[in-house]
Amino acid sequence: VPFLFVPLAFAADKALVNAYDRVPSEVRASDNAALWWPEEAWPVDEALSGRVLDAVEDAWRVYFDDLELPEIASTDVQKFNLYVGGTQANWPATREGALGYHAGDPTGADMIVLNLAQLRALDDAEPDNGFLERTLHHEVFHAVHGLTPFYAGSDSWLKEAGADWAANKVDPTNPWRWYSAAMAALRPNLAVHTNLGVPDGASANVDLWHEYGMSRLLERLEDDVGTASMVSLWHRVRTLGRRDRSWPVLTQEVEAAGGDVEEALLSLGVRNATLAHPDDVGLQAMIEALTETIGDDALLTPAAAVVEGDGAPDGLRPEAASLPGAIAYNHVVWRRPTGPWAEILFEPDLRSDRGRDAVWAGRAVIEGGPDAGEMPLSLSGAPERFAARDARAITLVLGVLTPPADDNEPETFGYRIRLSATAEPVDPDGCGCADLPPPSVLWPLAALAPLVARRRARRFPP
Repeated sequence: VPFLFVPLAFAADKALVNAYDRVPSEVRASDNAALWWPEEAWPVDEALSGRVLDAVEDAWRVYFDDLELPEIASTDVQKFNLYVGGTQANWPATREGALGYHAGDPTGADMIVLNLAQLRALDDAEPDNGFLERTLHHEVFHAVHGLTPFYAGSDSWLKEAGADWAANKVDPTNPWRWYSAAMAALRPNLAVHTNLGVPDGASANVDLWHEYGMSRLLERLEDDVGTASMVSLWHRVRTLGRRDRSWPVLTQEVEAAGGDVEEALLSLGVRNATLAHPDDVGLQAMIEALTETIGDDALLTPAAAVVEGDGAPDGLRPEAASLPGAIAYNHVVWRRPTGPWAEILFEPDLRSDRGRDAVWAGRAVIEGGPDAGEMPLSLSGAPERFAARDARAITLVLGVLTPPADDNEPETFGYRIRLSATAEPVDPDGCGCADLPPPSVLWPLAALAPLVARRRARRFPP
């Protein structure tokens, strides 16, 4: 039997296949990827092409070697193609407002098209800002899922949040990871599935990036169920169709792994509202920078209300623009409460502005003093009292647990809230809650808090 010896390095090499070979082009390649550009375009220098290919290879190692995600179709035998977008006929064009995008080529294979001129201009303006690498890590993850019809239409938040979650795995130190996270933190009241396209105006850009910033929600879920369960989610996403919806799919996967999406939402709310976690230093710096850049725009609602001293004993109803949507939250900040005991009376509207049942749960975060800590709030319409001696501030995270509607149309949930500071733990309503111990005493029961809060929330409305 004849025996043919093929050197291992040669046998393992993947083929170069240009789907746009009608246009004369040049190419530079790495082990798993190829970067193509038309001969008539400006040349791509070796340093820039090297950064592009290095970024793809970095993503390749994390996605396929470390996380063991499903490989991109056909890349077992041919290199994954990236094209420098151009204006020539029979060549992929750039898209306005996009530094790069994932799509299918004429053969049906996955590809990435780059606006390399714009990426280079950003890099020249701020060297080593990491945006070129961030863009590539993000887009390669889109290619992992291929051209699944599940990601078509308005329910694309999981696609973008997932790609940012994955990019954070490749380079957790990239400064641009905090950009989308900050945009989401500046608009906490937007529903998880918000996708408003590419609106005009700098402040409206917050809406565009909100779905990317929901990667923070996925990271809170990962803390709960582990990385392997999140990888299982991405395997399942490849099998879904156009009629499937992100939130039920995510909920099923997380709950099957023993996790709790509602607790993850409230945890995200606490992290974003207080910025007290040591891992959120970068997020805090980005929020400060963006707030200064955008200014006091009505679109920015980092807090529904800020009250001082005596609180709001007569009650307040936040502005309509700040009201949260489905699977969203907002927070009220109570600075320097004047009494050692705080009373919260939260009166939610029974239904949203679209007539769907309202389900709420929350957290109270006490900063400073002997009672500092975090405790659950049922937000069920009954008074809730707790000790807050010498507190610098109380942050109330108010979360909507009503799942998004199937049509993903905008929706808001209204409420009225009363905040009162008292000198003594009085119980005028006979609610039995005046003897509630301070958070420092409740701390050992923290593991039960999510269950208690959720059960109470689901009993409302009757």
